[in-house]
Order: sequence, then C-alpha cells, then structure tokens
Amino acid sequence: MWGMAMRPMTAVLLVCLLCAGARGQEDARRSQVAAAAADAYERLRLEVLAMPVAGDMTVQSLVDRTGGQVQLDAVLRSADQIGGTRWLDDQTCQVRLEVRGGDVARTLLALAEKNPKAVPVPLKTLRDRLKSWNDRTFPATGSSTAGNAAERLRPDESQVAWRAVNEKDRTAAISAARQNAAERVLDSLRPIDLADGKHLADALATPAGGDAVGKWLEGRPITSIEFRDDLEVRLTLAAAPDELWSTVRAGLEKQTDAPKSEAQWDQLRQQVESRVAPPVGRAVAASGQPGAAAIMIPRQPPAWADDTADAEGAAASSAGPKLRTARAAEAVALQHLRGRVNALPLTDKLTLGDAARQDPRIEGALARSLARARLSKVDYDSPTPGAVRVKMSLNLADVWRELAGR
Repeated sequence: MWGMAMRPMTAVLLVCLLCAGARGQEDARRSQVAAAAADAYERLRLEVLAMPVAGDMTVQSLVDRTGGQVQLDAVLRSADQIGGTRWLDDQTCQVRLEVRGGDVARTLLALAEKNPKAVPVPLKTLRDRLKSWNDRTFPATGSSTAGNAAERLRPDESQVAWRAVNEKDRTAAISAARQNAAERVLDSLRPIDLADGKHLADALATPAGGDAVGKWLEGRPITSIEFRDDLEVRLTLAAAPDELWSTVRAGLEKQTDAPKSEAQWDQLRQQVESRVAPPVGRAVAASGQPGAAAIMIPRQPPAWADDTADAEGAAASSAGPKLRTARAAEAVALQHLRGRVNALPLTDKLTLGDAARQDPRIEGALARSLARARLSKVDYDSPTPGAVRVKMSLNLADVWRELAGR
C-alpha cells in the first residue's frame, strides 16, 4: 500500500523536475538571445558613429559637437530586428538589427539645426549630404555562444599557427580565457567601499556573494572570441554592468553588511557600474612545439618591483552618460598601463610583454595584477566639455607577487 502511494508522488516530483529543467533551459536561451542582440547593437552603434557626414566630420564628431548622444542612442535602440533569431546550432545564435538611414539623418539634422554654430559646415551642405541616407539602412549582426559550449569554438582553418595546437591545449586556453575574464570582473569589484570600512571584497568572499556572482559569470554567453596568430585567445563575455549589478545586489541582500537605504544602494550601484572591468579574458595556448616550455620566473625581484606605474586615459562625451564615459576613459588608461607593464624587463633579454605572449601563466598573472589598478584622479569636462580624463596607478609590487605566485 505504501509503495502504491509513492507512485503518484514520484510522478509529480519527476514532472516538477522536468519542468524546472525546461524553464532553466528556456531562461538560458533567452539570456543568450539577449546577449546576441546587445552585441548587434554595439556593432551597429560603432558602425553609425564611424560614418562620414561631410568633409572630415563623422557622426561621432557631429554628436560630440552638438551633445546629441542621448538622441542618437534613442534612434539606434529603436532598430528593427530582421527576421527571427537564427540558431546556427543548438549552442550558437545570431540576431540581425537594422536602423533606417533616414531616421539617423533626421536626428543628426535636428541636432545641427539646434546647434548650428557647433557644426563646421553650412546646414544646407549637411542636408544635401544626408539626403542619400533616406534610401539606405545600417545593418549589424550580433552573435553569442552558450557558455557551456565554449570549448567547441575553433580557429579558422587558414590560421597555420593553430595547426600545431592539439584539442586539449586549445580547450585549456579557452577555459583559461573565460576564467581570466571572470577574474578581471571580480577583481575590479573587490576594492569598492561598503559601510563601516569594509569593501565589496568582504562580501564577495562569502558564499552568498562570491558564489552568486562567480556562477553568474561562469554561465554567461560568449559574444566574441578571437584566435590570434600568436596563439593568444581573446574572449568577451556577455556581462553588461546593469545585469551584473542585479546579481551583486541579490547576493548582498542576504548579508548583514548590506546597504540600509535605497540611497546607499544607488550609490553602490553607481560604483559597481562605473568601476567594473570589461569582461574580456586572455590566455595563450601551448604551441605543441619543442621549446614551448613555461618561462622561468627569476628568484630575486627586479628593481621595478618597488615602483608605481601611472597612466592616463580620456574619453569623449560620445561614450554616453558621465559614468559610462568615465568607464571608457578607465579602459583607455588600463590599455596604456598595460603597455607600460609590457615594457618592463623580466630578464636581460625578455620583457614582460614578450613573456606573456609565450606563457599563459604570465599572461594570467599580468591580467590579475592590472585588475588591482586604482583610480588616482578623475577630471570631468576635460579636455573638452562632457569628456572625462582619468589617471590610474598600479603598485608594481602586486605585479611581482602575481608573477612569483605569492
């Protein structure tokens, strides 16, 4: 009798598990489609901004001069999706967007008419140049691959250097690049201040905080991957700052150190969205050739280990609102900082940049240490109105500790 009573309960449990699995799979597919759409929008935005308008003036410079980024963004976000989502296989999808050239032209003309002194050409010339846009569209296609299918991604067959890389080393490089992207994001969040002298690092060290964000990053779709001829893999995760913030907040709400008011939450959100590092990871695959052994790290720290490296970066107002512009300036500063680090000598004959290209361990060490770079100065409306200039500093002792594995 007991066994008979269990059968309907078992059936109900099985149905519930199957439904939960189906919902999880559907949520993952929706997330992947959203990632592809976001990738398409970013490609579309960059294409339109680069379009020449008149003479040397591009859409980017016209928007900069007239302060019309918000208006242009509104037009681009109204782009139509052409056809349905295209699934190349069960793990990779594409989304195609198109925006009408006439809509973009009318927006640019309205900006110019409102700010005629900011435009270096007569309005009539601008109208004449933009007439042809009424008969064209601007298309862009974005794609994303499910996070759990990353190891299936392969370089083009024409890339000769990758023919010496076996399957194991290729998948290991992809996995390392994914991990590097996640580590960069987490490391950029850890220094953010919380209440009572604590930092976000304390919250991320708990299962409720760190595990939630880590698992979220681990499951994010991949929007781009590049297999370079020097055997470096560059990979970008779909991890928009606003989506990341939702995950961070969900983890913090379960902790006693969470903000107590909406004003505090909003302040923390602004810090997270402005400080988060781009979710781009890098790793180098083993070449499979003799002489590809890992590079030995010297036992004694170099002279530069006691120094600090500084770099500046600037971004124009076309990058969006001030916080987003500041993030763009930080990204430029980090690139310059990476260049300074790359030029540092590891040995008499080898720079850190050369060593990183040959040994994925060194590349990972440099990426982790650069994530600890700190903002030392932020100047708004510099060097032009709406722009942001930042200065970042990196304690080179952190670079050496990562290299030495300490």
